Amino acid sequence: MERETLAGLTAAARLRLIREKLIMKRWAKAVRAVLTLFFLAVPLVCAQDSATPPKRPKVIVLGMNGAEWDIIKPLLVRGEMPNLAWVIRRGVSGKLRTVSAPNCPKVYSIFETSRPPEENGIMDFKVNGNTAATSFLKAPAMWSLLSEAGVSVGMANVPATFPAPTVNGYLITGRLTRGRDCEDGMPCSPKLTEVRDGDAVFPKSLAGELASRLGEIHMDCLRMPSEEELRGHEAETVSRWLENVSRIRSQQQRLFDYLLTAHPTDFQLLRAIVRGPRGALALSDSAAQGRIQSPGPHNSRGRVSESMPRV
Repeated sequence: MERETLAGLTAAARLRLIREKLIMKRWAKAVRAVLTLFFLAVPLVCAQDSATPPKRPKVIVLGMNGAEWDIIKPLLVRGEMPNLAWVIRRGVSGKLRTVSAPNCPKVYSIFETSRPPEENGIMDFKVNGNTAATSFLKAPAMWSLLSEAGVSVGMANVPATFPAPTVNGYLITGRLTRGRDCEDGMPCSPKLTEVRDGDAVFPKSLAGELASRLGEIHMDCLRMPSEEELRGHEAETVSRWLENVSRIRSQQQRLFDYLLTAHPTDFQLLRAIVRGPRGALALSDSAAQGRIQSPGPHNSRGRVSESMPRV
């Protein structure tokens, strides 16, 4: 049946269908890998010092950009995500309505402060012409409130947390960490040793520990390719970008595994890089039709959040 369907399509349509299946397969594999790591690590954290009842409950928040229900639900039905299915059966799940024109700094700052962008101070990748950072927050962030209350905090790869603030625990910054050759307000992929204009890790001693235990770590994946970078060689450019995302994701999985086991805290917030298929497919299709612009805050087209999510 599939061969008959392919035979009836044009060459361009066949290429698109094959590309969609490849990206969807990579995406599903990435989600399963991240969730498997999470559920394997949780028992290790919870089992520590099991003879002594914990003074307070442990909370672990796992953020995954692009983890869309229309992709996750078929995987659940096929039995390919049993751990997530177990959690859903014993808890509450559903779709959440996001804000208008969503982007990572904007959405995570709302989550961190429980205040709308107009009140917390961060609306986009830039604030008053400068890269969004913790210094622009106008409302107390959760890490500050928890730390002041004596709750230990652990966070990694959360957008717009650079430079790393002081917390009762540890914090490793994520998207919009500044480094060598990074443009203002644009996602980039600096190594931990290439970070500039502030600290990416609190406490500083943890940076050396991570380097010795895990090797070199990138703070984020590369930004999506621009129109100029795609023109004339779309397939290899997209493939190279996806390979970079996969490589950074593997680094972060090792990082999360280490943090969950070696540095458990009362509250942990970890954000995984899992590029959703819609963003990757929109990148390919838009590039093929010559409609793509450079992603990031400089792209002010009204449909940017619909066709090419800036997350």
